[in-house]
Amino acid sequence: MLNFYTSYLNSENPPSKKATLQDRTDLNIKLEIVAAQIRTIKNQIKHDCYYKNIIDNIVVVQTELDQIAYFLLEENVKACLDERIALKNQESLNKIHVTISRFL
Repeated sequence: MLNFYTSYLNSENPPSKKATLQDRTDLNIKLEIVAAQIRTIKNQIKHDCYYKNIIDNIVVVQTELDQIAYFLLEENVKACLDERIALKNQESLNKIHVTISRFL
């Protein structure tokens, strides 16, 4: 798994922050990857590894979390808009505003 992230970090094209997750299964897989990376970071700190490697892993975790956040934001906006269209509910638009405000 470490080789995957090394190539991921050294690629010429930085990862996109756009949601690339397709469904909840992808979300759970992504969360498992993040959890494994955090365990790796903790282990690197415990064993006093080279700081650049630790920072690289932190960047990977931040990117993964950004992708998860974008996916969840997209799902929330879709749900609120569907509710707004179906029920003509103004509160749904307020929910979108609150969620986006927290995200930004």
